[in-house]
Amino acid sequence: MEEREREIREPELDQLDLEILRCLMNNSRESNIKIAEKLRVSEGTVRRRIKKMVDAKVIDRFTVALNPQKLGFKVHAKIGLDVDPSKFNKVTYLLKRLDEAYFVALATGKHDVLMDVFVKDMNALKEFLTDKLGPTLGVRNIDTSIVIDVKKQDVSFHLKI
Repeated sequence: MEEREREIREPELDQLDLEILRCLMNNSRESNIKIAEKLRVSEGTVRRRIKKMVDAKVIDRFTVALNPQKLGFKVHAKIGLDVDPSKFNKVTYLLKRLDEAYFVALATGKHDVLMDVFVKDMNALKEFLTDKLGPTLGVRNIDTSIVIDVKKQDVSFHLKI
C-alpha cells in the first residue's frame, strides 16, 4: 500500500527543480551542462533532477513550439460545442484525431467541449465546420470565434512556490 501511495503523491519540487524547469521551458534544447553553469551546480545534479521530473511525469515531454501563421495556417478558431452527454467520449475521441484540432477538452460552463483549430483560410474553416464538425453524431450546436489578434501565448505557465 505504501508504494501505491508514493505513486499518487505529487512530487516535491524544490527551488533548484523549479529553476531547471524554467531553463527548459525557455529552451528545451539547452544542454544539461549549460543549465548547470547557469545554476552553479554540477551537470550530474541537473541530469538526475531532470530524470526525476520525467519519471514523476512533472515533465510530460520535450517539444518545440511552432508558429502556425508562419506555416501558412492563417485562421485560428476557438470552438465551443454542445454535445449530448451520452456522446461526450465518442465525440472527443473523434475530434482529437482531426488534423486541424490543436486542443480538445471536456469543460464546464457554456459549452461541453472546447477546441482550438488552425486552418489555412476562411474557406478551410467553413469546410471544417460543415464537413467535419457538422456531421459529427452527438454535436447539437457549434459556436465559433475567430482569434483576430493574440496578445499573449505561452507554451507553459509561470512557476511559483
